Amino acid sequence: MASSTPKPAKVFPTVDIVLIVDGHSVVLIRRKDPPFLDFLVFPGGHIDEGERCAQACARECEEETTYRPNPAELDLLMVLDDPTRDPRPGHTLSLVYTNHITSEVAATLKPESDAKEIVIRPIWDIQPEKMGFDHYAIIDELRRKRLSL
Repeated sequence: MASSTPKPAKVFPTVDIVLIVDGHSVVLIRRKDPPFLDFLVFPGGHIDEGERCAQACARECEEETTYRPNPAELDLLMVLDDPTRDPRPGHTLSLVYTNHITSEVAATLKPESDAKEIVIRPIWDIQPEKMGFDHYAIIDELRRKRLSL
């Protein structure tokens, strides 16, 4: 009986960022493109070839919110690796970072790229049915840690 060799997975590395506003709210974007059109997600996207993860996170944040955090000030929160997390072809694996900002900085954010709108919500007011991808798992983790990051 011949054993079959597992086929290597095509995994696409991505990043997401949680901008924590004044220790109790988070910045979300309302998507203007499918998948998850009009759903709330955290800013993020694919890592470009040759790019460090934290640099990609800062770049994606700026592309979607106009705010560019310092990559050295980003903290790794968690990894999202469910193969079904993105309905598009392929398996995405996302490194989720956090960064603290003030409400004054949050007030300057503007939607760009695939963001239709910037939404700032208290962590306890976010419902799972309004979230795209598997980003509600991030909310659960933040609540579990009580934003004390």
